[in-house]
Amino acid sequence: MEPERFYEEPKVVTERDVLEAMARDDVECLLRIPIELGFHHENWRFIQDVAVRLSAHADPRVRANALFGIEYA
Repeated sequence: MEPERFYEEPKVVTERDVLEAMARDDVECLLRIPIELGFHHENWRFIQDVAVRLSAHADPRVRANALFGIEYA
């Protein structure tokens, strides 16, 4: 049986939201952050820096989604 899939619109996140989620190591937030930044944040350098930092995360799902941050920037 496949897991249920759903679509969630990427939300606007602030740099403060991102840095706080990273400090808390909130994996559920970190999974979405690269995509949310790519859709809504104007500073591509910030997006790139976050993506590079998340690409070294212990969770492989966070590392995989970090690449989307670079792609969407």
